[in-house]
Amino acid sequence: MDILIFIAFIILALLILLIMITIHELGHYLAGKWLGFNINEFAIGFGPKLFSKKSKKTGEIFSIRAIPLGGFCAFEDEEGLEEDNKDKTASEGEVFSEIVNNETYELAKPKSVESIELIKTGKKFNEQPPWKRIIVLAAGGIFNLLAAVIFSMIFILAVGLPEQPIVTLFYENQAGNVLVYSYDEHGNHHYENGQRARLRSGDRIIEANGRRITYLVTIHDALQGATDEFVNFVIERPGIANPISLNLRRTVSEDSQNVTLMREDGTPVLNEDGQAITVENYQGFAFRIRNDRNQSFGAAIVWAVPYTGRMTWLVLGALGQLVTGRVPITDVTGPVGTVTQMAELSILNWRNILILLPLLSANLGIFNLLPIPALDGSKIVFASIEWIRKKPINKKVEMWIHVIGMFSLFAFVIIADLIGIFVRCGL
Repeated sequence: MDILIFIAFIILALLILLIMITIHELGHYLAGKWLGFNINEFAIGFGPKLFSKKSKKTGEIFSIRAIPLGGFCAFEDEEGLEEDNKDKTASEGEVFSEIVNNETYELAKPKSVESIELIKTGKKFNEQPPWKRIIVLAAGGIFNLLAAVIFSMIFILAVGLPEQPIVTLFYENQAGNVLVYSYDEHGNHHYENGQRARLRSGDRIIEANGRRITYLVTIHDALQGATDEFVNFVIERPGIANPISLNLRRTVSEDSQNVTLMREDGTPVLNEDGQAITVENYQGFAFRIRNDRNQSFGAAIVWAVPYTGRMTWLVLGALGQLVTGRVPITDVTGPVGTVTQMAELSILNWRNILILLPLLSANLGIFNLLPIPALDGSKIVFASIEWIRKKPINKKVEMWIHVIGMFSLFAFVIIADLIGIFVRCGL
């Protein structure tokens, strides 16, 4: 049964990936139609065709192919190599023009007003000015980022964004000391109303380590990189008008000690067996929190764009860590590894699907806009150079750069997937 569930989620992950690819290629297609480009084929997947339909009106082919790990929108003469054969084509045309008669003209002429209009207005890819090509090339990634905003809205409505955390439970050591008292920088206790200042149940944490807690900055984010023994927390307490500042000490229990999870009334939190919940060698600030979640439509509208920005920043940060060597190659996955991980995460919790949608869409959009040979970003660079210097780079040179880049990218993806398979299998 588990295998069947996993296969079902693999199929679901593939469908999600195909949706992302379709959105990307649709961006290229719609921008191309809007700007008057001739389009030969719109395809989802690579390899042999499983389904194909040709438009009688425009001559465009719409196809679904066997390998569901990519897609393309093929513009007429996208590589710009037809110009090299123009003279040859012209000389052949002179020979063929002598044998054209009324019968062949009737067979060759357009059959509708729409096709006549297409021939008059449609242009090959490299006949269009560079600024139009840049728009068409960028449209795929932009569509993915716009889709990421919509997916972020869906995620916020379905799952919600975490509010500022509220303190619920505490840890105490073997001596029975609750470990949430406030100290100054010298390690002396703070006092309020004659008693030692401390964190209490129901306190809402609004700031930690100098960072405001928001929908985009969680308490985990705020505490990352905090290495000092004392860390400042700013809290709001029910019944108190002004925020309270508490300096909490980071707790590290000794090997011989256990830390017990306690309620504020001093009673321990019990597990299913009726035993007190304890943690060995605990490290942290000795409290637990709960997060209320905002699932309102207003929050979805207001925070969808910033949340997508956060997803995009995570993608760029991960790429930067990969380039600088802070993330090993074993942590990188290709399409196969991505689909497998999506399936595994979806099995753990269906909500993971919803967080994967904006993350994957932002990932695809940003990655394709990078100036890597064979990707849209690289083609945008070449079109920009042509626009600036008023003269195109040799199309054969550009083509070979993209071809080498494409095979290098495929090789990298395949190697990444193979390494991922070996790592998951423990080899």
